[in-house]
Amino acid sequence: MRRGRLAAAVVCVLVLPSCGSLGELVGADDRAGGQRVAKVVVLVPDGGPQAPDGTGVAAAVELALTETAPSGWEVEVERVSDAGGRSGATAAATEIAGDEDVIAVIGGLTDEVVRTVQPILDRNGIPFISPADGVPEHTR
Repeated sequence: MRRGRLAAAVVCVLVLPSCGSLGELVGADDRAGGQRVAKVVVLVPDGGPQAPDGTGVAAAVELALTETAPSGWEVEVERVSDAGGRSGATAAATEIAGDEDVIAVIGGLTDEVVRTVQPILDRNGIPFISPADGVPEHTR
């Protein structure tokens, strides 16, 4: 349940930066010692012609979350390579889904990557936001 509440807060941070009650949305943390850490993964290419686009997306996400993270939370941004295709994206999404600190994934700069990772992340309850999704079923 923690993943869902914090993911909703992260979406608010990214979509509605002026949202003033984000701290209330995330609820209590269940880690010992009260440390409140969450991770947002940016899934983008690390090589090839789209690498600069991936760098821009990662920088924008990090800036947005650094400036507007909910009070009392440390939101880590981790850049993960989509490895440029279906098999690499499948492996990356499977690894991401196994990390309990991941509360959202942003990325997928090609339809192939989006179509590959979306079902994996969906099955694991991880919100997925793509800045470049061209699949009509996703954008309606």
